[in-house]
Amino acid sequence: MIGAVPAVFLGINFWTALAAFALAGPWIQAAGRLRCLVQGCCHGRATVDVSGIRYTHPRSRVCRLAQLGGVPVHATPVYSILWNFVVGTALLRLLAVHASGTMICGIYFLLSGAGRFAEEAYRGEPQTAVWCGLHIYQWIAAFTFVLGAVFTVIPSPAMNFFTPLSTGSMLLGIACAAICWFVSGVDFPEASRRFTRLT
Repeated sequence: MIGAVPAVFLGINFWTALAAFALAGPWIQAAGRLRCLVQGCCHGRATVDVSGIRYTHPRSRVCRLAQLGGVPVHATPVYSILWNFVVGTALLRLLAVHASGTMICGIYFLLSGAGRFAEEAYRGEPQTAVWCGLHIYQWIAAFTFVLGAVFTVIPSPAMNFFTPLSTGSMLLGIACAAICWFVSGVDFPEASRRFTRLT
């Protein structure tokens, strides 16, 4: 939401800018979850009911923090990737039928919140705080769900992104995609700084 505020000073409707972020969000998060899958962050709890993924690298959080090295754990990053494809597809459909910016934002928050709430039930990071029986991220997901419901009832103009893009817009989009790819997928195997290595 903070990222959409500068758009107002450029003469762009706040809800249009926020809807653009919402439309890109599921795809960016899905790409970022690939690194989570490889690195072992955002990992699931141990499982025997369904096929799990095993981590064996000693620097993986699964081995180092959760002490679950070699134990099958829920592939929660995969669950997130799959759900983000559902969310992204639903939002593209709303865009195709010219839904309002607030509706697109609201549905993004509703679906993302519901998905994260369910996914968090399968996650197993020991450092995640628990409050009143729920992970802190479940409380945040519940808040975003309610926020999404509020957004859907706020009137705003219909969206129409299916217009020819300028060269500058396409170059900016490519640059933003490259930055997201770099942040979520580039590995520095010789580095010992935090978040520089895929394990």
